[in-house]
Order: sequence, then C-alpha cells, then structure tokens
Amino acid sequence: RYVKPYLADGVAVWRNGDIEIKLIAPWVSRSMYLTYTHKPLESQALNSDNYYLNKTLSKPSKGL
Repeated sequence: RYVKPYLADGVAVWRNGDIEIKLIAPWVSRSMYLTYTHKPLESQALNSDNYYLNKTLSKPSKGL
C-alpha cells in the first residue's frame, strides 16, 4: 500500500519534575534546537511580563 509522504517537524519532549527539555528538528533544516525550561521560573517570568505590560498600557499615550 502506498502512503503519500508528508513533511513534519520532529519534536521530542522529556519532563522530569519541574524541568522540561524539548528537542526540535525542523524538516527544512539540518539543525536541531534544544530548549530547557524550568516551569516555576517560567510562570514567574510570565507574571512579571504581564505586570509590566499592563503597567505600560495603563498609562495614557502621548499624541503626535
């Protein structure tokens, strides 16, 4: 039986407690990307980013 080939990125994820390691291999490249994420620090960073974004957007903008 013939199966039509398709192109897809290769992704592997390992989770160990609060740590997530992700290996990504795009189909258009010979490179691989390894990402390390510490979940508690990631959530703290997102909260901090949202705080400063809301603080900046709440200020009235100056016109031209």
